[in-house]
Parts: sequence; structure tokens; C-alpha cells
Amino acid sequence: MRSPELKGTLAIAQGTYERAKKKEKEEGTSEKNGAIKRLWDSLKMNVQAEWPNNVWYRDGLTKIETKADLEVIKETGNSMPGFRGLISLLKGNYDAYGRDFVLKTGELTFTDLSEIDPQLNVHATHKMKNYLIDLTVLGTAKKPDLQFQSTPPLQEQDILALLALGKVPGQSASQGSAPSEGAPSEAAELAADVVSNYLTREIRSAGMNVLDLDVIRVSPSEKGNEWTVGRYWGSKLFLSYSYNPEDAANQVLKGEYSLTPRWTVVGQTGSQTDNYLDLTFRVPVGKSRKGKN
Repeated sequence: MRSPELKGTLAIAQGTYERAKKKEKEEGTSEKNGAIKRLWDSLKMNVQAEWPNNVWYRDGLTKIETKADLEVIKETGNSMPGFRGLISLLKGNYDAYGRDFVLKTGELTFTDLSEIDPQLNVHATHKMKNYLIDLTVLGTAKKPDLQFQSTPPLQEQDILALLALGKVPGQSASQGSAPSEGAPSEAAELAADVVSNYLTREIRSAGMNVLDLDVIRVSPSEKGNEWTVGRYWGSKLFLSYSYNPEDAANQVLKGEYSLTPRWTVVGQTGSQTDNYLDLTFRVPVGKSRKGKN
């Protein structure tokens, strides 16, 4: 009873885990939490966790499907478990600088049991009007190393400006030519846009907590900044609303509903040029064959 050993398989058919919001402390919780902490500290654990697909990580507009083969290990006296193994990123979108990067390949490798800080090897792309941006993420989760390249090639600082502002210094959002030497007025405009971008991040952070939203984002476009808000309703349905003050005729409502792990309904309405309802089917590829190394 003091140190039970459990062996077996726990199969989860479907579920959603959400981080609990901070709440004010209630009377009597300190004693209860103390008992739970003593039990947790005395626990020794070695759990094999694996899933082939259809386990999703969601954070704002970042949405990634994963598969994994992990060991969850905790020694008596340790407050936190460690991980050893691999999480593979199968598909999804990664939100960086207010842009949706489409995931191509990705791996998180856990080797150090003393802290949860996996090695990263992630590759994603984002297509813009005149550029294709490649993002490679190396390093660790706590100290990621983001490397950007573009086609046609740009300097990395120009790529960052293009992602954050929709243009590079000395170039309008609709231009596709190489950047020219900017005038003082252009530098001032760029600085104002950068300040606006930082303020937007603060608004997003506050709005997600106050309004109970999963997504608040401002994306630069040729017709000004486009605001997008959205929320996940359970584990299968995501709805978002986009509005551009400079293009009020376009007020876009998007929806995505997962019927099964492979079938998804995706729709959009309110756009003057692109309204649709699609049924998509996903076919897994690249699986290793059994019996071969």
C-alpha cells in the first residue's frame, strides 16, 4: 500500500487536456495540496507512452499533430518526471511572427531526465505573394535557434521585417523587386510598424485571458492590418473571425471540424473572393515497413 507497483496498458480512445486557469486559493486547499505533494514525492514511476498519430498540440494558431514513443520516468524524491524518447511532428501549422508556417518535418528528442528541454529539429515553410520563406528550428525548447531563408534570397533581417510587417524596408507590400535604400520617412514608418507589432502582442496576451479566446492575431496585408480572433469548441471544432478595418466588405468566418482522424470539414464564408466548403481526406505516407530495420 505504501509503494504499489502497477503494470499494464491504459488506452485512451479520445480526450482533451486543457491547462487550468489560475483561481483564487480556497480555504483548506493548503493541507490537501500538502498531502498530495507528499504522495507525489514518494512516487516512483516508469511509464511507456506511445501513440501512432492523432494527438494534437494547440496553442493559438499553432496546431500540430504528433506521434511519439516516450518513457516517462520519475524517481522517489524528485518533484518532476523526466522524458526519454522521441516525439515526431506529422503535420500542422506553426505560428511565427503572425504568420502560418506549414510544417514539413519535425522531431523533439528527449535525452536529459533532469529537465524537460528536448532537442529540436523542425522544418516549416510559409508562402507569401513574392517569396517562399523556409524556417528551420534547432537548439532546444528553452533555447530555440530559428533560422530563416527565402526564395528569392533575402538577408535574414529583411526576412524578419517581411514576416512581421508584410514588406522589407524600402519596399511596398505589393512590390516584388529587391529592396532599395529607404528614405527617412520610410524608416520612420517601419519603426512605427514595429512598435505597433509589440503593442499587438500585449493586446493578444490580455485578450486571451479576459475574453477567453484561443487566438488573437494581427497580420499585415496590402490593405492594412487584419485582425483574427478564434476559439476551439471542444476537441473537434475551431471557429475564427477575421476583419480588416481598411477592407470592411471582407468579414470572414472560418470553421474546421474533424469528423474522424482522417476526414475533416473546412469552410469559409464572408469573403468577396473565396467562399468554400471542403471535405478533406488525409492519407498517411512514409510509414516504415514491419520486419525491416
